[in-house]
Amino acid sequence: MEQFLLFIIVAIVSLLFNRSKMNSQKQSDQRPNTRRDISESQPEEQEFDFESVREAKTLQEAAEILIFKDKPSKPSKPSIDEKKVELERKLEELKRKEERQREKVSAVKQQVASKDKEQTVTFQLSSNDVVNGIIMSEILGAPRSRKPYRKDRYTN
Repeated sequence: MEQFLLFIIVAIVSLLFNRSKMNSQKQSDQRPNTRRDISESQPEEQEFDFESVREAKTLQEAAEILIFKDKPSKPSKPSIDEKKVELERKLEELKRKEERQREKVSAVKQQVASKDKEQTVTFQLSSNDVVNGIIMSEILGAPRSRKPYRKDRYTN
């Protein structure tokens, strides 16, 4: 009987997983194929200058020729001066951020110092207060049965 119940539970679990797998397949079938859409929108006849592609020495040069066929020159790369200006701008921005963080840290340190000064507590206890504390600890503490006398005390 137990084996039969186990078989039913396994069958139900596998049925649930198969349904989720089928749902994911249906969703993937419903997605439009973007490659077909792109190829249909572009004209089929394109004129390439295959001679220039053959003259390219590396695969990267050939790809650049095919991608930038309208532009005879290679894509422009940022010059060293432009990179230097951009890096200096980033450096200034990082310095400003650092200064703001330093200001925040100093403000937090001042708050902590002021709280330390405010939290100094002094106890003014009289002898009567100490006696009352001991009595209350005996009343509220564990019962004597939980704290038996020490046996090594009587062995001397």
